[in-house]
Amino acid sequence: SSDEVFHVDLTPPSITFIKPRAGVVVRTPFQLSASVKDNYGVRLIYVTVDGKVIKEFRLTKPQIKYGVNVSLSDLQEGPHRIAVVAEDVAGNVGKGSVTLTIDNTPPTIYYLNGTKSFTEGTLRLVFRVSEPVSTFKALVDRRAAKVFRVGDNEWAIKLSDLSPGKHNITVIAKDLAGNVGTLKLIISISHTYVLEAVAAMLGLVIIVIIALYLRRKRRATP
Repeated sequence: SSDEVFHVDLTPPSITFIKPRAGVVVRTPFQLSASVKDNYGVRLIYVTVDGKVIKEFRLTKPQIKYGVNVSLSDLQEGPHRIAVVAEDVAGNVGKGSVTLTIDNTPPTIYYLNGTKSFTEGTLRLVFRVSEPVSTFKALVDRRAAKVFRVGDNEWAIKLSDLSPGKHNITVIAKDLAGNVGTLKLIISISHTYVLEAVAAMLGLVIIVIIALYLRRKRRATP
């Protein structure tokens, strides 16, 4: 008689997520990649989103190692739990999961200075972004400008030596999910002496008005 050898397998498959990482913020579509391993072979794998099966892999030949690659789309914004579940030839079930957040909305950029008219000299333009960003860039007349953070989600551009006239400002913000928001505006730079001349004219007008008022008052006095 021959002796039969039986293997007892009580170890479930192991699942390792390659991407995305737990806790990240992503936009759709994005790629899910995971590695499934088992000593005796995996026969069934499925992917779930918030408990709902969205993809199933039935392997005709059990695999010791199997790579899972799935493109995920049509997910609503907000947090989601994504799981990979694998069953081996012995019926052991292993599970791995990550929780992430879907963000498909570009950040909104607000201009905080109020005015868009300035005189010659150094000036600072300040902007606020509606959410944390990974990058913030600025272009002045299509040329890169230096930016710096001035507060929570607030950034500024320091400008000098701009010639009088109109200048195009473009600011670009990329959020943690990779969505890009853009704000464009036009600022005007005027000569300092122009404002001085205007102030002088206003002063002259005021003097004339006062003189006329005093003259009328003297005539009205009996």
